[in-house]
Amino acid sequence: MFLIYWGVSTSIANESFTFESERGVYKVVLTSQTDTVPIAELHNWELEVSTPQGTRFFPNQLVIEGGMPGHGHGFPVEPQITQYLESNKFLVEGVLFNMAGEWQLRVGIDGPWGWDTATVTLNIAPQTSQKSAQEWSDSELAQLKNLSWKNAGPVPDDPSNRFGENTSAIELGRALFFDPKLSRDKRVSCASCHQPEKAFGDGLNKSFGSRETQRHAPSLLGVARHRWFYWDGRRDSLWAQAVTPIETSGEMDNNRMDAVRYFLSEPTYLSSYQKLVGVAPDLSDEKRFPTGAGPYANRSGKSKWEKMSRADRHSVNAVFIVIGKVLAAFESTLDFQESRFDRYVNQLAESGQRGQHAQISESEKRGIRLFLNQEKTQCLRCHNGPLFSNKGFHNIGTGVFQGAGLDFGRFYGLQSARLDTFNCEGRYSDASPDQCTALRFSLKKEIPAFMQGAFKVPTLRNVSHSAPFFHDGRFASLREVVEHYRQPPGQNSELQSLDLTDQDVSDLIAFLNLLSDVTEH
Repeated sequence: MFLIYWGVSTSIANESFTFESERGVYKVVLTSQTDTVPIAELHNWELEVSTPQGTRFFPNQLVIEGGMPGHGHGFPVEPQITQYLESNKFLVEGVLFNMAGEWQLRVGIDGPWGWDTATVTLNIAPQTSQKSAQEWSDSELAQLKNLSWKNAGPVPDDPSNRFGENTSAIELGRALFFDPKLSRDKRVSCASCHQPEKAFGDGLNKSFGSRETQRHAPSLLGVARHRWFYWDGRRDSLWAQAVTPIETSGEMDNNRMDAVRYFLSEPTYLSSYQKLVGVAPDLSDEKRFPTGAGPYANRSGKSKWEKMSRADRHSVNAVFIVIGKVLAAFESTLDFQESRFDRYVNQLAESGQRGQHAQISESEKRGIRLFLNQEKTQCLRCHNGPLFSNKGFHNIGTGVFQGAGLDFGRFYGLQSARLDTFNCEGRYSDASPDQCTALRFSLKKEIPAFMQGAFKVPTLRNVSHSAPFFHDGRFASLREVVEHYRQPPGQNSELQSLDLTDQDVSDLIAFLNLLSDVTEH
């Protein structure tokens, strides 16, 4: 383990350190390009790979990921290997340690001895200093800056969706999002469960399509900033998620063939498809393209789908994923705006500690300080970065392992993502295999037992407009949510009870209300 101090020069900064891969077939050398390794600031590293004997080689593939293993989350910004430098060195850009603690950098290498992973553990420790008379310490200011929406940057590109920023695709996706005719009974649209006036949620404990579902529909604001989709992460792209409800029982309840045939039968949709893709397939022969066919249809529909030729199934799939990709293009435009919290932090940064800031109450300030206090509340373990989510999966005691409504969360969600025909590495993705880093790393790891009952960490932005809460909508108020963390269930949970007073609970809720700024989209 290497100990690196923020703001203090050490023997590690600007020096190289070496570690071997798990099977011992590769050696990795990492060097920070900064004099000191900062907290809450982007910085770069240099990466070099060789055999243990020092023989250099150019890898077939090189990927990097990491995070805080103790907290179960990845980097708030995904680092990227962007350049080949010289002497077999590569530039790693965009490394961000957003808090003190134990971090890991994991390097995946595909070289002459096959695939292997090398891991280095770094203990990032904050500079110790006496708190001055100023309202916020330097460490708190760094954390506030990291949480501010100004630090979020643009919505990341999705290399698996070639239509991501195409304005025609966005408008087509917008039309489809509000079109109930994509459903079997022509009454359920995407907007049925993701209503603009409710922050693109529906306000129900469990959402209702053709019938009540098992889960609560989360808000779609900021959805394109996540790397896994659904509460259990069973899809690895927004477009793969977008088509799933169309043929899911209880949601839109349609089948793949009928959804595609409807899409191509509408003149406006057909015209848009032809401009985006080209000539549409002719599905008029119902012997080759039978009504009701689909891989998730009823027994008759599944049988029809399986009897179709592979080429004909591909023709249908190719149109179906265009529906998903244009829906995702539209949904990627649904992003957050600055909240009262962000405006406060921005003015604090611009005018300094003694300047005039956006007005917040003393209770809200106490709530911010509690939120930042890792020892007292542990909020930042999961809710960090500008999205107030580590985008990971955690077990907070809400899984259902027996009786009605079984829900094992991420344990089966990851397996589903690996098997999905439309995942990042599949033939319908526009990404190259080396761009599917999240899925590639997941394929190399066993699914740990603690993922049973783990669900995706939601954003806290607009949380006061996102009730009810948790994957099954079990709590109607933020007070109930905070009380759950204050005294968590004793079994099947990674949570520990928190020593909070009633005033602390009220202050945390006051802070959470600062994070809302719902606007029309």
